[in-house]
Amino acid sequence: MRVLDVSDKQSSLRWLATEQTLGSYTTSGIYVDKIENSPFLTVTGVDVDSPAAKSGIQVEDHIVEINGGSTLGMTRQDAYDLLDSKPGQNASLRLDRGGVDITLSVDQEQVKWYAGITSVSFSPKSALIASGSEDGFVMLWDTTGKRLSKQKSGGTITGLSFSPDGKRFASVSTNETIMLWDSDEQSKNFGQTIWQGRHKKSVLAVAFSPDGKMIASAGEDRTIKLWSLEGEELIRPPKTESNTQEGHNGRVNSVAFSPDGKMIASASEDRTVKLWNVNNGNLLATFYGHSAPVVAVHIEPDSQTITSMGADGSMIHWRSADLELDVLFNRGCNWLHDYLSNLSDTPDAPDDRNLCTEVDGQKQP
Repeated sequence: MRVLDVSDKQSSLRWLATEQTLGSYTTSGIYVDKIENSPFLTVTGVDVDSPAAKSGIQVEDHIVEINGGSTLGMTRQDAYDLLDSKPGQNASLRLDRGGVDITLSVDQEQVKWYAGITSVSFSPKSALIASGSEDGFVMLWDTTGKRLSKQKSGGTITGLSFSPDGKRFASVSTNETIMLWDSDEQSKNFGQTIWQGRHKKSVLAVAFSPDGKMIASAGEDRTIKLWSLEGEELIRPPKTESNTQEGHNGRVNSVAFSPDGKMIASASEDRTVKLWNVNNGNLLATFYGHSAPVVAVHIEPDSQTITSMGADGSMIHWRSADLELDVLFNRGCNWLHDYLSNLSDTPDAPDDRNLCTEVDGQKQP
């Protein structure tokens, strides 16, 4: 892995340069985790043709000791530090395989990573880089190129996003999942998953809210889902199947929060950009103009400009004071004024007539 610094008088940008090979790392080819009913680390995967496979290690083996040290209380990262440390060194493992005590020696080898890098994200608060690849691995690196953690997510990683404080990051992939990870370097769970949620099809986009309290995900199922940091699914903007007028008619390729956290913009294969109310999931505006699928969207710091990118290389800036939520709300109430004022005397009419009685602190006419 190469990290390049690109600077000019106006800014200092850091770029991650990836070629066919991301770099190389040392591995024994073992994947471990804590599972129920065992106080020890358990082998959850073994790479084909790896030193671990050649030594005879099997999935579901319980690792009792590594290099003479007990794995009781040992985290996955502790184990990887011992199993994936220096090429050419051996690790001695004592295993419990169905009640049979087995001792094996495992080599560590230098491996080149040829899988294509599909997503990269920099932590805003620390010198961490998260990368995702087409073979489903999520890795954390420091800026010198040292790998700090490596976990298998599944599918192809299609998006990564760090929380504003850098202590969490989210990944999405083609295996229909969004996963939240621990990236707090002071945490004993550093590099491990916190929770995962699901879509019905591949998930293509992910973004943290500016306050770090919500995560938005979107994908091929045409939905935009909002999640709490605890993994609870919050209000979801409507999809095409439930509301043909408002939902996207194609997969959602990109999502972005407004700086004030009140709105989400989404870009879709249906060539539109849509703006949503975060609090209730209502559609605020739809922007037409692209002649090809829209692949990326961003709301500028002024919260009044949306920038979108099309698959044909076109870029459109949507500039309008109407992007402000209060202005949109006022306009909607102005449009509905006559209708609401002339509702017939049905049981719900009195309440409905007063829906827009007060907007932005001012009584509507």
